[in-house]
Amino acid sequence: MGTAVLVLIAMLTVLAALVVGFAAPRRTVAAPADAVATVEAADRHVRRLRLVGLVLGIVIGGTLWGADALGRGSMLAAVGFGLAFLVVTCVGELTNTVSRSTRSDAELRRRQIADYLPRNLSLLVGGNVVVLVALLILGLVAASTDDMGRPGRALAWSTPTGGGSAGPWPGSFYAWPMLGALLVELAVAGVALRIVARRAQVVASQAGSEVDSALRSAAARGVVAATGVATAFPLCGLGLVMAMTAGNAARGDGAPGWFAGVVWVACGAALLACVTLALAAASLLRSTAGRVIGDDRDERAEDMEAGAA
Repeated sequence: MGTAVLVLIAMLTVLAALVVGFAAPRRTVAAPADAVATVEAADRHVRRLRLVGLVLGIVIGGTLWGADALGRGSMLAAVGFGLAFLVVTCVGELTNTVSRSTRSDAELRRRQIADYLPRNLSLLVGGNVVVLVALLILGLVAASTDDMGRPGRALAWSTPTGGGSAGPWPGSFYAWPMLGALLVELAVAGVALRIVARRAQVVASQAGSEVDSALRSAAARGVVAATGVATAFPLCGLGLVMAMTAGNAARGDGAPGWFAGVVWVACGAALLACVTLALAAASLLRSTAGRVIGDDRDERAEDMEAGAA
């Protein structure tokens, strides 16, 4: 039942992402007239690699999905997708043959990662990560051994006259693999953002700084979006599982009252995850610089000066 709900959510999210991703107008970026072909080649190279990353990520995610009948594989599937996409993104940024600044008039300044992050999406994904970690810690603290002797798979309580338990519960059985995978995901995302900020300038001139910033911002948006997908999907599943298990436990005799509070918190987390997943997926589909046009303002100014003379 839980797997079917997750698949349905994923399908609806992809549909929403397709609508939002392709319906939103593309940004127009002005490049120096003599560098339009170079910029388009750079953006085309990165887009091709991102397509490879999407395909590879889907393959790895699909493989992980069925790797564990107890649900750890499906929990880690989106993280595997995100890692594959991020690694390919790093390769794309490092192997772009036109990203070589050799002219002395290239913009010389120390670029910061924060200069290129999509502000709203970054805040949303960051909040998503915080909530995911908080729920995993809650799962660790409250978990008990299930009836098969597996640690961290049940939510149990005791009373003077007995007690009870419900499951599955995301305790150590699920939380430690997820926390480890999340740490790796964030580390690779940090490396990818550093590469984006520090790589050579595509158009080696002061006039090309605007379009170069657009290329970097698009790449950074792709990194943040992939991280959002990799963390929002497991948070959605985690929230749904915690809500259902805590709800079943709350109906048991003598169950603690805070179980009902967990249901509301977990449902809120799942809702946040759905919003993040949809927006991140839409951003992932649109992680390109935009429509590149030639900036011929300098040429027009020279023509006007020549005509006036």
